[in-house]
Amino acid sequence: MLLELDPILISSPLDVWYVVGDTGNSINWTLLSGAPVYVQIYQNGTLIIQTDWIGENHLLNIDHLLVGTYNFTIKVTGSFQFYDTDTVWVTVAEEGTTSTTTTGSTTTSTLPTEYSEMIELFSLVIIIGSATIIIIIVVLIYKHRTLEQ
Repeated sequence: MLLELDPILISSPLDVWYVVGDTGNSINWTLLSGAPVYVQIYQNGTLIIQTDWIGENHLLNIDHLLVGTYNFTIKVTGSFQFYDTDTVWVTVAEEGTTSTTTTGSTTTSTLPTEYSEMIELFSLVIIIGSATIIIIIVVLIYKHRTLEQ
């Protein structure tokens, strides 16, 4: 049961990454404790929404964004001016961009697809070149040993 004297506590959703034009992207903050009265949402420091808090979640659709990086900060205020804030970073990438995320902490790297293919080709050239050098060294050692005998 949420009491008016409980401090406001909201969830901290993960940061978001998507390709421009993708749909179904949103930030969903959940009330964990307290009795919220109203909510304010800021995009890059500018107030974009101010409304009453209704229910246990506040969902913000972020499908409309252009390519770029944005921060969305929510401030939920309750009775007696208790409040909590949370910030979610949203990255919107150009089409043809790939994302890599590691488990644990979020590490997102974005490279255009053509760069990813170039890196793969470059890696293959390095592997083949290294293998060729190793084979040449082994052949030279073998020839040197046979000449000594």
